[in-house]
Amino acid sequence: MRWLPYLLRVVKQDEAEEEWEREFSQGMAEFLAQAQIEMRRMRVPERYLEAGIRATMHTVPGIGETAKKEARRILREVVESTPPDQFTFARRLRERWRHLSKRKSEEIAITEWRRMSATAHYLEAKDAGWEGKIWLTVGDERVCPTCRMLMAVGPQRLTEPWPIGEQHPPAHSRCRCTLSYIWRL
Repeated sequence: MRWLPYLLRVVKQDEAEEEWEREFSQGMAEFLAQAQIEMRRMRVPERYLEAGIRATMHTVPGIGETAKKEARRILREVVESTPPDQFTFARRLRERWRHLSKRKSEEIAITEWRRMSATAHYLEAKDAGWEGKIWLTVGDERVCPTCRMLMAVGPQRLTEPWPIGEQHPPAHSRCRCTLSYIWRL
């Protein structure tokens, strides 16, 4: 009977693990529900949406104006769907242009989704009277030299372009940077 205390400890440990798993699952469900609410709040400001869409596709190499207009139309449809996301945009691009690889369509979708969103938020900050901006990187080892340099520029007037000639990210394909706006500079 010396094994009975050991068996009871194992049973209690299993019960504790099951309880932890239940609590974890419930916590994750609550977290995901809250994340969906937050994602809805992060939608592109409606009044700046069209300007954001018009700003896209101009740096995508090798496609003509007709294809750019078609890509913008697809982007508009995806943004108006629920829930809108860049991966749906990538899938829709692949459906339309079958020669696009998954990697290339995701690269275009991620970059142009970012450009649309950044343009809309920039215009929103400008109309709201914000005076400055600062370039922010993710801060990991994958940050490119260009983005590191843009962050090193520090705060500047909202209407001044960055040294790369753009007002806001993305600085390049798959750029992960963002801007933080400054009320008074």
